[in-house]
Amino acid sequence: MTKFDDLHILCQELIPIYSEIDEEAKQVIERHAEECEFCKKKLNTAANIEITPKEMNDDNTPVKRFKKLFLLKKVNTLLVLTLRVIVLGLITFDFFQRFSQNIPHGIQFEGLRASLVLFYIPLSFVLLMFTWFIKNKRTFWITLILDVLILYFFDNIIRLFV
Repeated sequence: MTKFDDLHILCQELIPIYSEIDEEAKQVIERHAEECEFCKKKLNTAANIEITPKEMNDDNTPVKRFKKLFLLKKVNTLLVLTLRVIVLGLITFDFFQRFSQNIPHGIQFEGLRASLVLFYIPLSFVLLMFTWFIKNKRTFWITLILDVLILYFFDNIIRLFV
């Protein structure tokens, strides 16, 4: 193969992505197109093609699928947060329903910690797995830190109201 044939093959490969390549490569293709009639036609054809995404409407707004996907992501985040708040609320409600001044506080707060272990830890584990696989890793680490803080300080927060 001659140098011209090598350049001809490379130009045929690069012409479809002509708008995305560097200026130096464009100049090489244009110089070759001056000598090669086939590449000149192909370059003119490629320059006249306007590529638009199929997912765009006439007014350049994204299709509804992306809006639905964005809304689904927000709803999932809200659902995960709501489940945590509901379980913590039920644990707190149960604690105050069973709270008595006659029983030592230490025993009652052991019951609160037991409720956290029985109900909140399994829920948070499942929700953290959901967050790990469905959401991004940043959200996972934030929710993991919040869950650890809740487990560590929840009984101290409840003590403020007793």
